[in-house]
Amino acid sequence: MSGAFNTRSVKQITGAVLAALSLLGAYFINIDGLSEQAAHTMGVAAATLFLLIFEPFNICVTCMLSSAMLFAFGCVDTVSEGFCGFSNHILYFTTASFGISAAFQKSVLSRRLLILVIRGKKVGVKKLIFIFMMCSALLSSIMSNVAAAVIFLPFAETFLDFMSDNEKKSETKRCMMMCITVGAMIGGMITPAGSSMNLICLDMLERYTGQTVRFIDWIKIGLPLAVIMVFIAFFIITAVFPPKEPNEDEMNAYLSNISEKTPVSSKDIYAALVIFAVVSAWLISSWVPSINITVTAIAGLALLFVPKFGVLTYEEFAKAISWPTFFIAGNLISVANAVIGTGLCDQFTKLLFPEKTSLPLIVILMQTAAVTFVFMALLPSAPAVTTILTPIIISFAQNNGLEPIMLVIASALCVSNIYLFPLDAPLAAAYDKKAFTMFELPRATVWIQLSMIIIVPLWVGAAFKFIL
Repeated sequence: MSGAFNTRSVKQITGAVLAALSLLGAYFINIDGLSEQAAHTMGVAAATLFLLIFEPFNICVTCMLSSAMLFAFGCVDTVSEGFCGFSNHILYFTTASFGISAAFQKSVLSRRLLILVIRGKKVGVKKLIFIFMMCSALLSSIMSNVAAAVIFLPFAETFLDFMSDNEKKSETKRCMMMCITVGAMIGGMITPAGSSMNLICLDMLERYTGQTVRFIDWIKIGLPLAVIMVFIAFFIITAVFPPKEPNEDEMNAYLSNISEKTPVSSKDIYAALVIFAVVSAWLISSWVPSINITVTAIAGLALLFVPKFGVLTYEEFAKAISWPTFFIAGNLISVANAVIGTGLCDQFTKLLFPEKTSLPLIVILMQTAAVTFVFMALLPSAPAVTTILTPIIISFAQNNGLEPIMLVIASALCVSNIYLFPLDAPLAAAYDKKAFTMFELPRATVWIQLSMIIIVPLWVGAAFKFIL
């Protein structure tokens, strides 16, 4: 116990020291073309990342401190600019989506979805795993990735309870939970609402270029890509970690259990209608621009609290919210604005991308995907990578006369799909259940990752040329 405590203490002290050195070092940085304000911004950005990674403070406290430091170290001119990210509507969309996810999870809708998909008694373990994977991907298109994964992990545990052979159970658990969590992350690509990272990228794209992407146009890109990647991921995971088939009696017992129809209450029906109305409004926004995705999500959330029909209590809603997600996104949007405003973004662009390039578009798209994955490997925080990298990609595209929209979407599709280690929330949920070890996961997922570097650019390039 003391060893674990000491290890954590050393990690926290290391983070605090590195953050302090970053802030101090900012006063000695001397790079041609880099202003004093930009140097200070680099120091605050580096300090923020060290504090987030090593966690000497609570994450929410770190984010508030970081925004305050933006003003204290002269990175921005006013306090309001230091905290401007917290006024971004994406944060409130994310908060509303946690409530909608909680309503879905509380109802019997997820069980009904499985009953609808699982037909007949002739279901093998691989088919069952694929069904779980597809269902988690489908739900992830309209709610957070972690919520979609958490909804289906218990169904996997119930199935495993019917297996009597512990060795078979362990191997099947590893494969099944990998597929569910990876499927949930892939499903976030289907719609802009599938991941807050999608919306952050689109918000930055509109702010800095004026370009917008309709909800339906994103689906044209994301849905086929997600289907392809689910099949590839399923094939790779089941090949590297083959699940074990239960005996016939065990499978029949599970199918009988899952097929028991749970009564649908009036609140379940009401929840389904509200969620259907919200998703329908998102689709209609493709043709009626006055319908805003965030406003619609908040309206849907409010309807879940209507007296007598109310699906959620405030306590349930408050418990469902991930406050670290809220604070990280708000703070890093503020940091990104400072990075752009001080000209630091231009320096990063020169460092990561050539000032001028004659490479074919498909190669540039692959380069964008690869850089995104490298960033995520070095800095395993999707909000951090999104807010820092998106402006750099936009600047690079504009410098080379390219369409920023293509590169930004390619990066957005990749940034929420990092599976090398169980650091993202859905994978962490399965890791906490001891489904796999830290180094078992990359034996399968590294091949999925490499596939995405090739497939995402190819599909995005084709979609913009032939579909959009």
